[in-house]
Amino acid sequence: LSNEPVALGESDSPDEADDSADEDDPPPFTRFVLRKERMDTLAAVASLSQQLKVPVRSFGFAGLKDHRAVTVQEMTVRGVTPSALRACHHPNFKIGKVRRTTEKLKLGALGGNRFKIIMRGVHGDVDAALGALRKRGFVNYYGQQRFGDSPARNDEVGRRLLLGEYSGAVDALLGPAEAHAGPQGHSVSGAEAE
Repeated sequence: LSNEPVALGESDSPDEADDSADEDDPPPFTRFVLRKERMDTLAAVASLSQQLKVPVRSFGFAGLKDHRAVTVQEMTVRGVTPSALRACHHPNFKIGKVRRTTEKLKLGALGGNRFKIIMRGVHGDVDAALGALRKRGFVNYYGQQRFGDSPARNDEVGRRLLLGEYSGAVDALLGPAEAHAGPQGHSVSGAEAE
C-alpha cells in the first residue's frame, strides 16, 4: 500500500474525545475513510468484521469499489469505538478520518465518484487507442475488477438486478462458493455454465 495520506480534509487524531467514557450516550456509529488497493470492498469489510468481532451487516457504505484500483471511500460501522477501529490493520488498506456519527451510511448515498486513471507499461499507439475509446466508448461490466475473487456468476447477479430481485442479487454475489460450483466443484462463469 502506498504511503499517500488516507484522510482527505481534516486530520484524524487519536486524542479526540470520541472514545470518552464520560459521554453518557455516544452516537451509535463510527464513520471513517477506508483507503485500499488490491482488495474489493466486500473483502475489506470481511477483514474489518473479523478483526472487530462484529457482523458484516454492522457496516455501511455507499457503493462498491474496485479490486484492481487504489480506492478511497467513506464507511460507517455500528457499535465500534473509534480507538478499536484505529487498531485494525491489513497490508492492503489503511483507515483514517475516524469520528462518531448518528447516521449509518447507506448504499447509494453518494454524490458521485471521481477517478484518476494512471496507465503503466503502455505499448503501441496510445493516441490511436484513445481515439478509438472516444469514438466507440468501452464496456462497463460487473466482474472480477469490481468484486475481486468472488465466486459469483456475473450473469446471475446481473439477471437478478434487471428483474428487480435485489435480495437475490446480493445472495448470488455473497453466497457460499458451493452455490456457484460447476460439476467438478470449481467456480464457473456464465459462459462455462451454458
